[in-house]
Amino acid sequence: MSYADFNEFYDNLLRNQLAKPLPIEPAEPATRSGPAAVDELKPVFEEGLMAGPPTGNTGASSSQSSGRQVGGLDWLAVSVRGTWAASELSEHYWSRLEAAKEQAAADWQSVAIELGSRKFIVHPYSARHQNGQAVICCECEGVTFHFSKREQATRGNRPLCWLQMSSLALMMAGDWWQLWEQTVCTLRFLGVRIETTIVSRFDICVDLPGYGMHEFGEHYRHDAYICKATNDDWRREHKRVTGLTFGVDLMCRIYDKLLEVQRDQIKQQVMIENRWGGEEPEAAVRVEFEVKRDALREKWGVTTVEDLREKLKDITHELTHEWLRFTEQTVDRENKHQSRAVVWSVWEMVQELFQQVVGGIGQRLPRPLKDIPEPMPAMKQGIGCFMSALVARGQWPSSASDFVQKVASLVACYMPDDWWERLNERQDEFEARVPAFCAPGVVPRAVA
Repeated sequence: MSYADFNEFYDNLLRNQLAKPLPIEPAEPATRSGPAAVDELKPVFEEGLMAGPPTGNTGASSSQSSGRQVGGLDWLAVSVRGTWAASELSEHYWSRLEAAKEQAAADWQSVAIELGSRKFIVHPYSARHQNGQAVICCECEGVTFHFSKREQATRGNRPLCWLQMSSLALMMAGDWWQLWEQTVCTLRFLGVRIETTIVSRFDICVDLPGYGMHEFGEHYRHDAYICKATNDDWRREHKRVTGLTFGVDLMCRIYDKLLEVQRDQIKQQVMIENRWGGEEPEAAVRVEFEVKRDALREKWGVTTVEDLREKLKDITHELTHEWLRFTEQTVDRENKHQSRAVVWSVWEMVQELFQQVVGGIGQRLPRPLKDIPEPMPAMKQGIGCFMSALVARGQWPSSASDFVQKVASLVACYMPDDWWERLNERQDEFEARVPAFCAPGVVPRAVA
């Protein structure tokens, strides 16, 4: 279901509830307004909203293996653009959030409030983002929301809110797409009409209980890996390798997860229950990729949350098979024989675990083009090739028109039988790389 359909569903639900007569107590007038009417609407409205609109298939969940999750999305940051619904209920909730923010700021202590059946924790601080300043920072169901000023968001010149799904929330939810749908319901509950979303960052990981960093550290030290990133580094504590890092904007972290959670008892318990099969292992490694907005847009053409869901298999496949892989032996870089290196058996297991997490094997996506390619260089190159071919055949043209005729005859002689299929393949590839230019009706497909 699209956001437009969901907005319509919500508006119809609200319209139907407002059309129903409110309960009347004997000593009160027949109609109500203000907070009293809002409070009357809460239970009946929430019952309909929580039932939710009809949805399609859910996204890939954190894969289960031997009764435990092997991995999943570990962080998701999204900016939301849209408008606020012009309703008394929405304005009431916003005023409650503003009042809680003022109280939290006065005491410099987070304040918990209930809006309907939902509990929000409103923080005394707010964060500044690239496209504006958030005025309210709150949490609900493990998701952090940073709302911009209500009047500024309605102008459409900045995101209405920025939200982050943390590692703990995603691990406990198990299915990241289900958590996203719940988040959409929470926003709509507050009166947000979502128009579009922009993914600014996502992390995806798998956990390897029983494996230590020593093996990864030895492969790194012996240059037994292939990575397209130009930056890499290792981290050591007490002369022991505890982590490896590859890349900057597009990054892979391999680190001692057991050591990390010892500093956070809550996360430690969540890891034991959700990732380590009920008991703390003697050693545990996490392999985690972090992908930010520029890499998502330039490499895979991902903008919205729906884009990410659609292409997650392909992105993960490229990250684990092409962008980074560990090998059994030191890679022969001097003779440029990287392709001959045999993949390390442990890394093959990592690849399989990521496939379980995303629900299948992906493929390499064509790179999106930043600009529409100029056809003139290709045409000049083609004319030069035809000139060389005619000279090689001893068919030097006497004029421009004679050149065109000889080229036509040459093409007719060597035209492959599958030229039509190959032409359509080229068009499909071009449309995939320049989707904005090749919208329906802009570049029509030729008919044989």
